[in-house]
Amino acid sequence: MELVLVVAAAIIAALVVTTALAVPRERRRAKSVFGASGLDLDAYELAFLAGGPARAVNTALASLAVREQVRVARGGRVTAIADAPTTSADPVEQAVLDLVTRPGGASAAEIRRRAGDGSAVAELRRRLIAQGHLLPDGFLEGARRLNARLRALAVLALAAAAVTLVLIVFTGTLASDAASWAAFAIAAISGGCALIASVTYAASLRDQLSHAGEEALRQARERQPRGVLAHGTAGALGAGGRGESRRGHGDRPVRPGRARRSAPRGPDRGGGRHRPPLLRQRRRVLGRRPLRHGRQRRRRRRGNGLRFERVRLRLERLRKQRLRRWLRRRVRRWLRAGSGGGCRPAGVAGSTRGTPRVPLRAPLRVAGRGPVSVSGSAGGRKSTSRWSGCPVSGSSK
Repeated sequence: MELVLVVAAAIIAALVVTTALAVPRERRRAKSVFGASGLDLDAYELAFLAGGPARAVNTALASLAVREQVRVARGGRVTAIADAPTTSADPVEQAVLDLVTRPGGASAAEIRRRAGDGSAVAELRRRLIAQGHLLPDGFLEGARRLNARLRALAVLALAAAAVTLVLIVFTGTLASDAASWAAFAIAAISGGCALIASVTYAASLRDQLSHAGEEALRQARERQPRGVLAHGTAGALGAGGRGESRRGHGDRPVRPGRARRSAPRGPDRGGGRHRPPLLRQRRRVLGRRPLRHGRQRRRRRRGNGLRFERVRLRLERLRKQRLRRWLRRRVRRWLRAGSGGGCRPAGVAGSTRGTPRVPLRAPLRVAGRGPVSVSGSAGGRKSTSRWSGCPVSGSSK
């Protein structure tokens, strides 16, 4: 019984390996059939190759906004500008203009949906297929069928591994020897690898670009760097707008906000960096509007923490500077107040540097006599003081 399980697991593993190798081979064969016509692609054809219909419509919106034919509001409402031309030579731009010239305009999501399903974008797709840059709809069906077979083999292998584990551990039908555990390991490993490969192939089979389309897109990206927000070719390749899929036809995800971070700062929007005063900077940090997406919230939270730390350090340095200034003023005032007399402790000769200065006071007065010094002799006894040359204030009765 154990030997039969080992043989069955080995057969399933062999089928998994052959099917997993057949899927990319069939995909490469289907993509290599088409050849490019050698024509140069315009901005909307490149946009369709980079991100599908949504990227093409977003490129048209960006181009019309740059030419001041449409206005995009903060909430995503797109309206036509008065006294601006409402016609365009490009069919995709004309489809967008037909939607925004209605009373009240249209939202960007509605424009992407309706213009993306319209005849202009469909004609653009047919033109790319005729040029050999895009594959027809059913051209990857063979690779998709192989991928579905691979997914079924993955489910079969995992089910066999689960049954083998139950028979070994829980029911005790199979002996817990090396053959039984080998059958379980072969079935589990082959099923897991088949499942991972099936998910990976399903993502790659959504790409409708041929080898010629991938090469044309790569050359266009080399000519125009990514991350530049502009209309035309740059907007088609690097300006992924809202509503687009994260991965289009052969496209990689575009990091949001890169053009916003590269914009000039400062009150005059010049090239120099503007650093506002401390209190205004604190208000700017505390008064920012919260964001919706979790990644942006976490990014802003980390940035706010750094800003708060910088503000706290600057305030602490300011407090220390003020304390040092106050101490200097107090010491200077005390030294100026003590410099009126020439008193210093007894036994200290020469310079009085580093010793406190004591102001002069009234001399000692003795009853019936004039003022006398404590350093003289009184009644045959010499009186001394620890302050040499300093008269002592007070009176003797």
